[in-house]
Amino acid sequence: MKKGIIKKRFIQSALIVIMIFILFLLACQKVKPKLMDGRTVSQFPEETTSMGYVDFLFDYEGYLDLVDVLQGEFVHRDFDGDGQEDRVLQYVLKDGRKMYAIIFGSGELLEIGPFESAWIGMSILTEDFNADGMKDIVYIGQDMGSDYPESGSKIAVFMSENGTYKNVEWTEKQATEIRFPVSCKKTDHKYEVNISSRCLNFEEFYTIPVDEREVYDSYFVEYGEDTGKEENMAWRADVRDQKLILYEKLFYRLPEELQIELEWSDDRFLVHNVKLISQKKQEERASTSRVIINWENEVQFFDTDTPELTGIVQDINALAWIAPRGGAGINTEGIEQVQEENGYIAESSRYLEQYDEIIDTEGYDTWVRVVQKQVRSETGTTETGHGDYLIYRQGDNGYLAVQSEMDSASWTVWELPGYGEWLDKEVAMFIRMVTGL
Repeated sequence: MKKGIIKKRFIQSALIVIMIFILFLLACQKVKPKLMDGRTVSQFPEETTSMGYVDFLFDYEGYLDLVDVLQGEFVHRDFDGDGQEDRVLQYVLKDGRKMYAIIFGSGELLEIGPFESAWIGMSILTEDFNADGMKDIVYIGQDMGSDYPESGSKIAVFMSENGTYKNVEWTEKQATEIRFPVSCKKTDHKYEVNISSRCLNFEEFYTIPVDEREVYDSYFVEYGEDTGKEENMAWRADVRDQKLILYEKLFYRLPEELQIELEWSDDRFLVHNVKLISQKKQEERASTSRVIINWENEVQFFDTDTPELTGIVQDINALAWIAPRGGAGINTEGIEQVQEENGYIAESSRYLEQYDEIIDTEGYDTWVRVVQKQVRSETGTTETGHGDYLIYRQGDNGYLAVQSEMDSASWTVWELPGYGEWLDKEVAMFIRMVTGL
């Protein structure tokens, strides 16, 4: 009898232990949710990496706060506003598609993707659109491998709903492609375009500015009844005062955009305001004092109020951002040089104190020097310190030299394979627009 009681109690105790163990496993699963490919977030290493930007985009699997090249952009972030630290994970599915996942401090996760292109980057904005006390999330994925990211970038909005996030469906095909169809038609007046959108209740007759007409003619020779070359898609975003602000590019290589302001109401975004803006990239020229160009054995000087400078300064700024990280065909390591070791740096420095309109010279291919105030590095941002930029041609290749923020005689030079002809074309177009020849 006693043996039977002991055996029964032993079985009961064993069942209790098994139940506790099962509950423990379930608890572990709760704080370690599974990703789309079946892995858990705890399977990724907690080691920092100093790999280059292109290698990071294509090969890295792990937490973004451990990637040195991102310079702290994802360190100590709280996306949902609950006071707990959130992290972002990048990983690759077995079929090669890229995924991002936000791992919240609560243990929940939000997956973003999959993306066919490994070039798609990651940026996050937050705003409480629906006023429920929980931050909503705007994902922006710039196409880092394209010289025209407006055509391939992604945007997604995730609204908070009872403690979780729901993806706002913008189109039937892809929730990360936000499109408001816009029609751009030529009128009977030269350089006048009728820009209209039924879904946005917007129409405006717009005249292409004089300083943009040569570029317009170059790219839109066959620009006809509709956008033709341009497929409008929101490519960048901002948040302000509980509003989502989207920007749609209208013309390739020109700064015109539609700024679309949206408000959340009745479980959807409603159009609040639409206006046509000309994004002249003044922020990229703010530190520039002037530009010096050597073209066909003539050195010429241009002040920053020359409107035609916008495009060329913008392109050089973009290359200066890409070169240290890789991309756009630039996969070389930067070489440290002092001014006397590089003939083009030394040659361009000769003209820093001169302001003559044109100076005859010889012995050097095309070069452009962007003279600017020193920009200091900013901790926790992607801003890297630098002084002047110099881009020049040697043979088929181009070279980009970036001056040190601390020592004006020290430079870092990157080879730009195949960029020689591109530089000549950019400078030739600029000179033609300025001189009218």
